Amino acid sequence: MRNKNSLKLFKRIYKWQDYFHGFDNYFKTKIGFIAQGGTIDSILNENSKLVPSPHPVVTSKTIGKKVSYINKLYLKHQTSAKILGNLFGWSYSQGKDVAIPWKNQELKIIKRISSFDSGQEDHTHFLSFLDYVMKQLENLEVIIISQGTDSLVNKASLFTAVLSPYLYASHKKVIFVGSSESGYKEDTLAIPNVTGALFTAVEKRLPGGIYIVSASRIDGEETVEVFQGLGVVKLHSDGIFHSPNSEAIFTIRKNLVFESALLKDLIERIKSIELLPYLSRFYFQDHIPDRLEEAFNKTSIESVENDPRILISHYNMGKRVFIVRARGSGTASLAWKKQLEILSKKKNVIIIITTSADSGDVNLRKYEAGLDIDGVISGRTLREEAALTLAAISYDLRMHEKFNNQDIQQLIERYCYLSGMIGE
Repeated sequence: MRNKNSLKLFKRIYKWQDYFHGFDNYFKTKIGFIAQGGTIDSILNENSKLVPSPHPVVTSKTIGKKVSYINKLYLKHQTSAKILGNLFGWSYSQGKDVAIPWKNQELKIIKRISSFDSGQEDHTHFLSFLDYVMKQLENLEVIIISQGTDSLVNKASLFTAVLSPYLYASHKKVIFVGSSESGYKEDTLAIPNVTGALFTAVEKRLPGGIYIVSASRIDGEETVEVFQGLGVVKLHSDGIFHSPNSEAIFTIRKNLVFESALLKDLIERIKSIELLPYLSRFYFQDHIPDRLEEAFNKTSIESVENDPRILISHYNMGKRVFIVRARGSGTASLAWKKQLEILSKKKNVIIIITTSADSGDVNLRKYEAGLDIDGVISGRTLREEAALTLAAISYDLRMHEKFNNQDIQQLIERYCYLSGMIGE
């Protein structure tokens, strides 16, 4: 687990609007913005209640549909805007004294492709959007995605697992942003959220990869943090994101941008480690999203606080990939250990242990009660959403690329290392 360090002043920005204007050509030729719904994209109805932005592609019409079908809906019903202010209608409802530095900003593409309630999305929505974004990346260097916060970490984890090798090599970025507050709220956090996303898009020192932008109020002061896409969790009480095993790369307070030691560390880590360079290229094939959908359908999240007999029950229901939330650094009762020993001997089963603690590393050999079982894999510092994604991909790689448990363990540790969650 990474030690969190003090911040160092990185850049002073005297006026955000002027700063963005300095990148006008880059915005207009290389950057896209895609809206998928969520609080940040909601509007006020006639009763002054928040409702999703009107759009034909909603969760209720896509539940249970195949990845390829949902992707076709995105393409058929996507709508475009010329400037960001037209995408977020609430930007015109803020008072004249409220500065929105990006309201008139033009980008190469500005689209709304859906109006999802993120709390109702499942892996088919994540995979269909991944397929959509992969095709958009052929003509863009940066894609900013606004959406609801409930599923944001799940999507960012999937994108990180699949796209990281490609993004590192091509120096391209995918940036996720949501908001815990509606744009119609006075002095809303939705404004600095988008501002932070645009800064992340144009900052040249930031290497290619997946990033999450999160705005909050700390001691009454607006604070924007930029995180890597893996290892971030949502604080469900307030809709803000944080990284329990790592830290923010950038922290923005008004016109001051601070960097953490992770920025320099991240650049060096990307240079020094190879992350299956063929992986992104492999997953760019047209038939792959449907294949990954099959892998996700095989996954199950378990808790050692439940009856351990549920494992075999889920196995008999067709599950083959088990993410087990254990206690502490990877411990459980003898009954659970016995059931895991039985399950681990079955063909084509993957078992990954994560911790139910708020943070920390999974070390299955540390305690007598540790789940140090032949065939059982440590999730290290992965949070549940990231573990689920890497588990599904690992199952796909096992079935089609002959990955073994050692390959999967190395894959997990490489991602944790590149995300700053573990050391050498």
